[in-house]
Amino acid sequence: MWLRIFGIILVTCFMIPGCLKNTEHFDGSICSIIQPGDTVISCRPFKPIVKVLYGGFHSKAAVCTLRARIWRYKINMDSLGSVSMDSTKPISVYDTFNVTTITPGIHLETLPEWHPVWSDIYRVGQRHTIEITAHIAFYMMSVNDRFIDDFIVKARSHDLQVNYVGLLNSYGNVAIPDDTISVGISYKPVSIVSNSPLGPTAIFRSWCKIIRLPINMIVYSRYLDKTLQPGQDTCICYQSGWVPPDTGLYKITSWIEMRLGVDSIPDNNYMERCFYAKLASSEADIYKNSR
Repeated sequence: MWLRIFGIILVTCFMIPGCLKNTEHFDGSICSIIQPGDTVISCRPFKPIVKVLYGGFHSKAAVCTLRARIWRYKINMDSLGSVSMDSTKPISVYDTFNVTTITPGIHLETLPEWHPVWSDIYRVGQRHTIEITAHIAFYMMSVNDRFIDDFIVKARSHDLQVNYVGLLNSYGNVAIPDDTISVGISYKPVSIVSNSPLGPTAIFRSWCKIIRLPINMIVYSRYLDKTLQPGQDTCICYQSGWVPPDTGLYKITSWIEMRLGVDSIPDNNYMERCFYAKLASSEADIYKNSR
């Protein structure tokens, strides 16, 4: 009787297309991201490491494509002295592939090196995000082939950094949220500079310049001398108002003047942003840019 039942099952399997084939399926999943951990230090390169599980019934060696991406998030100024992280517009800082052949089992795969430059102001929740995906040809499941994690890039010692540049309204208390301004309205350039928690106390000069594009004519240039304690960040308002004289595109740039013994990473010492000046079409436009 049991032999008869077994025979029926066996015949049925052969009659259903792919029944026996599906028992030979492949499956790959990402178990965890080993490196980076919770934190890394700026300007200390590291190679992302991921734990990959590959297996299944009768699995054999297969080609695995790993893709790793890292984003950082911008700092926004809500008002003078009030900053926050903008999670809506991540900035891609690392995007790479690695192709390897893997056999059934658990593997630690290493991806190409990444050199972090921009550190996070983690008191406001700023962070970096890493995403790693795995693709193995013909494998069956897609719900476990992606892993996302957050980590913090901490500044090394002797590291000043420009985190934001923009314009304040004529009263100097609210940041202009978009990239459109009005001719004839006064604005105050502003930037955010942070000092490494590892110090030391930094005495530095912060510059701000506005040029008219595309002719590259300087229409505004100021500097301020400032002091920051270890781990401190500050909003720098250059005070002197600037009034767009005509419609067109303007680029505002803020940077830290390099000084030996004060700052050792020039790559994060400047930031720029463009604004388009238009004619104020109504009293509402004037109120929006001056309130």
